[in-house]
Amino acid sequence: MTGGKGANVIFDPVSGPYVETLAQAAAHMRPTPFPLFATFTKSLWVHAFALFECTTKPATQERGKRFIYDGLQSGALKPILDSSAFTLDQIVEAYPHLESNRQFGKIVVRVS
Repeated sequence: MTGGKGANVIFDPVSGPYVETLAQAAAHMRPTPFPLFATFTKSLWVHAFALFECTTKPATQERGKRFIYDGLQSGALKPILDSSAFTLDQIVEAYPHLESNRQFGKIVVRVS
């Protein structure tokens, strides 16, 4: 499928027994050199965040939720929503729209 190059992006939200297969299907990525000299001479600080760093600590999760709720309420955060919306009964139709990459913004699925 990739002409022997491998996949640049692999999305597997469930994980499971195919993780190894997906890892083998991944493309070799370009190295991302760390700017060590500039980091030291400019006192830069680099921190990588992992999903579980935020979601497994109740206090951190609460701070994150509060940041989002307050930002939405004040208007500081303005989510971009796709012009199409689907009901839960239309979830099967929502997937081809998502896979087509024609959406602009988040796809809304109404549950009611």
